[in-house]
Amino acid sequence: MADGREMKDLDALYASFDGTQAMFRHVEKRLTSLELSVSAMETERAVSEEKQKFMDVRFTHIDRRLEKIEGHISRLVWVVIAGILGGLMSLVLQGSDSVKDPSRVVPVMNEARLEAQVMEWADVN
Repeated sequence: MADGREMKDLDALYASFDGTQAMFRHVEKRLTSLELSVSAMETERAVSEEKQKFMDVRFTHIDRRLEKIEGHISRLVWVVIAGILGGLMSLVLQGSDSVKDPSRVVPVMNEARLEAQVMEWADVN
């Protein structure tokens, strides 16, 4: 009887061993699947980081170019404003007579010379 009982115990042991092997194969398949998923995610993350680096460099370059453009526009605006103010100052300093007769442009002079010039013009007219 001992032989019969041992056979039943061995059969049970082999049956449980077959179930354990199937479970290990299943776990191994799941583990392989997870490893592939992690590998794909790491690759995707690395590609994304490289794209981000490229975009950062590109935007930095664009920012520098925009700053240069803004500087040039600012200079142009100042040149236009200075030209307009210079023209207005020239018009004011020359007076209304020089607008009518450009040959009578009055140079900038001190007060004593200005009075002498006014007296001379008064005598001529």
